[in-house]
Amino acid sequence: PAANPVIPLDAEEALPDPVMPEVIMTETHAATCLVKVGDEMPDFSLEDLEGNKLTLGDVAGENLTVIFFWNAKHIITRNALEDLQYDVWDVRQGQGVNVVGIDVRDTPDEVREMLEAAEVQFTTLLDPGGEYFAQVATGLLPRVYLLGPGRKVRWFDLEYSHSTRRQLLEAIRFLLETPSDAASSAATEGDTNP
Repeated sequence: PAANPVIPLDAEEALPDPVMPEVIMTETHAATCLVKVGDEMPDFSLEDLEGNKLTLGDVAGENLTVIFFWNAKHIITRNALEDLQYDVWDVRQGQGVNVVGIDVRDTPDEVREMLEAAEVQFTTLLDPGGEYFAQVATGLLPRVYLLGPGRKVRWFDLEYSHSTRRQLLEAIRFLLETPSDAASSAATEGDTNP
């Protein structure tokens, strides 16, 4: 028998208390961020693949909203979409957490192909000219934003990596499990540090 049993990732009761991850980046990367922790995410009116126009209010989760800006040309995109589907959408949608993908500058066919390959079921919107993304950042895709009520940015990252995945899941756990006053204090203390 194994000396150390393996604990499944979904066994949250065995995990230590969650801590709100801090957003830390270089000054160069921070300069690309027009929207930071504590700011309100700008509203939008973007179309889905069926041509329906949706606003942030239409797609926001009751408690939290993950917004993932992506482009099919980035090699990590499919892994990120799969992770967001399985780690967040499938597990947390019943807890008032929604995931919204925003594709930047791909054709509808490229978007459909990527969504089908990643088996994505969450809402995906199109920003074909990048105008909405330009209100949020000046470059670097993909990007992940975690919003609380009132479109307030609680956490974000400029990439998608194993550490991004871990920190996003930790931030979601923290915000869902921590009383709102303590979570608000921790989120504002965790502002972007260049």
